[in-house]
Amino acid sequence: MNDRNEYIGSPEIHDGKIISLIKENDNLVVNIQSYEGKNFVIKFINIKEIKSNNPENMVLYGLVKENFKENLKKYIFSNWDEDGNQFLEIIAEGYETMKTNT
Repeated sequence: MNDRNEYIGSPEIHDGKIISLIKENDNLVVNIQSYEGKNFVIKFINIKEIKSNNPENMVLYGLVKENFKENLKKYIFSNWDEDGNQFLEIIAEGYETMKTNT
């Protein structure tokens, strides 16, 4: 098993911002707008836990994936503002991404 943490997702996450979170059954859809104004979605599959504090409009440094336990991963949206109190952490089985416009 690879215990290494890694940055995942499109490079456009860096300097992007979270626009909204939408819970759909056991999934969570995170809408992100890149610095260039492109919108894309990251859908987290079979979420088990969400921890957050005002994640909307949080400017992102990146998205980190950590192995958690069993088949679960922990996804951490890194806040660009290291002193800021906004955060978003998701424990889920997986994720998928898609662009909504270019």
